[in-house]
Amino acid sequence: MSGLTPVNFNNEIVITTKTLAQVYECKEQQITQNFNYNQDKFEEKKHYYKLQGEELKEFKRVLENSDNPLYKEIKEEYEQTEEYKTSRKHSEIIRKYNKAKIKFEQKYNSMKFDRCYDVFLNLRNKDFLDQIKKEYKQQQQSYENYRSYYSDNYSNHNYNNYSSYQVNSKSNYNDEDKKILKKMYKKLAMEFHPDRNNNSEESQRAMQIINNLKDEWKV
Repeated sequence: MSGLTPVNFNNEIVITTKTLAQVYECKEQQITQNFNYNQDKFEEKKHYYKLQGEELKEFKRVLENSDNPLYKEIKEEYEQTEEYKTSRKHSEIIRKYNKAKIKFEQKYNSMKFDRCYDVFLNLRNKDFLDQIKKEYKQQQQSYENYRSYYSDNYSNHNYNNYSSYQVNSKSNYNDEDKKILKKMYKKLAMEFHPDRNNNSEESQRAMQIINNLKDEWKV
């Protein structure tokens, strides 16, 4: 995001709904809805312009002709303003926040990032973060234990014939293990579900294996 892009309209510098949505990283519809909810606080032609018909067509024509010298002069002038510099800082903060949040959620399979960090990525709840890390470590350890168990007991199993798969009637896992295995099952099922993978043959095979493991785990 390079910040706000100014447009000259009625000898004033304005920004479009689309640009606002890009800055706040949301949909244009959300900007419009927010405006509609608070419309009584704004005065048309003072705080905003509502363009229709020929006026809207002319405005779009001006936007498409953004290479003209006047536009460049206005843009350069605007980029020296505090408003523009603030918008750049804001956009960078949001970019870093979103990047860190996605990385956190992918690693820990948890949607609790906002309980651990604020928008500036300052740690706000160390105890809660430590608990998430502890659960993650337990999950990884359980997964490694299962891989070892699987390698020792099922390395020669033929998965091409699912009807021959034998499920143990008794689970070898305690309640704590089952909680972790249940999380593992949900994550694997979400990743390999055929609906998310164009119903490919590989995803169908993977889903069958995952469901067989679920039966074995008794979760």
